[in-house]
Amino acid sequence: MIELFPQPARGDARPIEERPQAAEDRSEPGHLEGDLVIGSNNSQVATLVDRKTRFLTVVKLANRHTNVAVPALAGRDIHARDSSTP
Repeated sequence: MIELFPQPARGDARPIEERPQAAEDRSEPGHLEGDLVIGSNNSQVATLVDRKTRFLTVVKLANRHTNVAVPALAGRDIHARDSSTP
């Protein structure tokens, strides 16, 4: 079988099924969801959204590789990082 959604390269990333109850019911800020958006002409951005406040962080990336995306997001002033899901 072909794996359509491979596991992320980051060892500490958690699947959505394992997110804490506070993240699931959006009762407290600081729980983030991340996505990679691929555009045309070799363009890409990474996004992080706080599940409670809906605060959005968008970072333009030079390429779509994990070794570029993770440091780009880590270098931002993201208000709280209690949990994140890929």
